[in-house]
Amino acid sequence: MRNLTITLIIALSFSMIAQASSKNEKVSSKVSLFPAPKGMKASPDFTVKVNGKEAFVYTTKVRTCTHRPERAMGMSYFDCSDSATVTVTANVSMENAVIRPKSLGIKPMVKGKSISFTMHKNQKITIEPNGYEYDAIAIFANTLELNPPKENDPNVLYYGPGIHNVGVVKLSSNKTVYLAGGSVVRGRFEANGVTGLKFMGHGMIDHGQDSVESRFLRLNKCSNVTVDGPIFFDGWGGALTSLTSTHVTISDLKIVGKSADGISMDACKNHLVENCFVRNHDDAVVVKSKYGVGDVRNILVRNCVIWSDRAQALEVGFELQTVLVDSIIFKNIDIIHAYGNNAISIHNGSQAVVRDIRFEDIRIEDLDATYCRPVSTPSTYIFLLEIGKSKWSKTGGQGNIHNIYFKNLSVTTKAGSDFPVSSMVGYDAEHTVENITFENFTIDGKVIKSASEGKISVNSTDFVKNVSFIETKK
Repeated sequence: MRNLTITLIIALSFSMIAQASSKNEKVSSKVSLFPAPKGMKASPDFTVKVNGKEAFVYTTKVRTCTHRPERAMGMSYFDCSDSATVTVTANVSMENAVIRPKSLGIKPMVKGKSISFTMHKNQKITIEPNGYEYDAIAIFANTLELNPPKENDPNVLYYGPGIHNVGVVKLSSNKTVYLAGGSVVRGRFEANGVTGLKFMGHGMIDHGQDSVESRFLRLNKCSNVTVDGPIFFDGWGGALTSLTSTHVTISDLKIVGKSADGISMDACKNHLVENCFVRNHDDAVVVKSKYGVGDVRNILVRNCVIWSDRAQALEVGFELQTVLVDSIIFKNIDIIHAYGNNAISIHNGSQAVVRDIRFEDIRIEDLDATYCRPVSTPSTYIFLLEIGKSKWSKTGGQGNIHNIYFKNLSVTTKAGSDFPVSSMVGYDAEHTVENITFENFTIDGKVIKSASEGKISVNSTDFVKNVSFIETKK
């Protein structure tokens, strides 16, 4: 009996310690906020509080399709070691607010024009008070930085809190660019033939003042590059271009605005893009070979949130002026909006053999096939696989699209919109779309078992071969 009593006491003690530890972890979750530099315009539409303290809300212009007017979008960010309570107040009712991506399952508490909810580190969300017809806001919960670079390190180009007007910055090998939280850098960065470059920090590059189209960051013939953490804000040129580069990691990048291409990988090899947020006005994430300077292979894009306002959300092409494009994977991606052309596409406008491309665990939310009418009908395809001529491809000849695998592609449609369509079309008997597999392809929860069920345009004269639909346990 005495031994049993001791055992129970010990067990109870460990239980109390565990509970106390759990409570302490919640209490000790650290949050860092970053005041905006003087002169930055605050959003007139939203206020944000994180653990009861006000976080600055930036504002930028965005636009869907080509015929719709510009609108404002808010953006706020903070760092946390674990999680934080976020309260967002809008100028309109939040009773029907939508938090995306829906796959996160965030359920807010609603009180009039305010909602409160928990965000965890490394989450990236948008909030739409009453659907897209009202202004939206993006909120980024960064992982708390540990051991950031030192300002006095001679190998670090350090931008502390405040506004920095830098013009064009030419980068060199084995250097670190660091944008501290609260920094706003106005300028652009170019790296030509460098290796060992790091581009880090939770600050932002702001192109809201630009009068000419320009990229935030351009990598040309670079290797062993890491981009981790920054915000590219309010641009209207391309955002990040990697050209003829290899062994590049792009993580936790946030692109917010009406930029042209978001993340563009041109004639690149061995690239990893992960945990990024992209809202832009042209292709969001695109793989291509524009200048015929090299094959494209071993590209992995995963764990990203995409809001595509005009062109393709996930794109291979159009410019594929090379011999081979293969081993490209898009995995675990939320396409929270796709307005314009295609949510997913492979446009082979040149001579490349495109093969072994995989789209897995792709979730497309509230796809609206009527939003961009009358400019485009339908306005957005689920996917398009196409071989053909294009104004963007300068070389002659046509290629092929072979061995494309879609696994766990799920689509929900917006209430009241038309059923979304898709298309596959080859060029001739020698340039075909071939060996296309759909595993667990669903539209509004229904498993699609044939091209006709999915409203996929594929005709006997379209040079498309070996298309299969299978259903397996997830």
